[in-house]
Amino acid sequence: MIQGAYLVLLSIAGCFGQDDFATLQEMLDHNVERYKLIGVDVGAFSANGEWLLRGQSGERVYQEGTPISDKDMFIMGSAGKSMTSTMAARVVAQGFINWNTTTKEIFHDTGLFDVHESYWPSTLEQFISHGSGAPGLDVVVDEYYDMVDYIFNKTSWEADFDNRPARVFLSKTLLENEVTVPQGTYLYSIGGFTVAGTMLELATGKTYEQLMMEELFEPLGMDGCGFGPTTTDPSLPPVQPWGHLGDQWGVNIAAVTPGPYANVCVSNDS
Repeated sequence: MIQGAYLVLLSIAGCFGQDDFATLQEMLDHNVERYKLIGVDVGAFSANGEWLLRGQSGERVYQEGTPISDKDMFIMGSAGKSMTSTMAARVVAQGFINWNTTTKEIFHDTGLFDVHESYWPSTLEQFISHGSGAPGLDVVVDEYYDMVDYIFNKTSWEADFDNRPARVFLSKTLLENEVTVPQGTYLYSIGGFTVAGTMLELATGKTYEQLMMEELFEPLGMDGCGFGPTTTDPSLPPVQPWGHLGDQWGVNIAAVTPGPYANVCVSNDS
């Protein structure tokens, strides 16, 4: 989900930390250099949405020179999960699906694809609360090579591209195998949210993107939110921050050229 910062530090209260900086900008510039950050957009705001403190430092593309601005868009790590859960609650409230609707009912009994019997009891509620039995990211990366290749080669961020077949494929790949842990056992699962999104799409006949726009972004006036990378425009100077790859020490950093098939997030915590 596109929102507001490489690194959002909303805990800025009345001080700037141990180093006693004279200004917010001085603090940001110091920490961008010290911790090898590409760029930051930092702020604190009041309960009614007014900025109390705001500043930027760094650049949109590593060593390219275009500075971060207060109009830039960023990917917030894992913010989509809470948003998806909120959207799901609104869809459930409208009667399209129930919290206890199972994968057996949505996928198996309809003939869409065969679900492993161990997943038959897994419900929509369990998929969005990490208790469905779906695997964690470590298992997906280590064991589901074909699915990872599919994600990077068969999905697109183009505005009118329909990613529903991809979500069905991802759901099938996960659900045709035995559960990783028993239902009700907490296991953080990004893939579980993909299954939940697919269940909601099938129940409503709408895409995940349509549902998020209609049930969350538009009612709440979230005009700055959307899907995918901050931009698909590869031109320089960059019109928005690009995604980057880097090692844990921040020594080897490479910008990822944007495009409809770019699947690298702006920040490492996404």
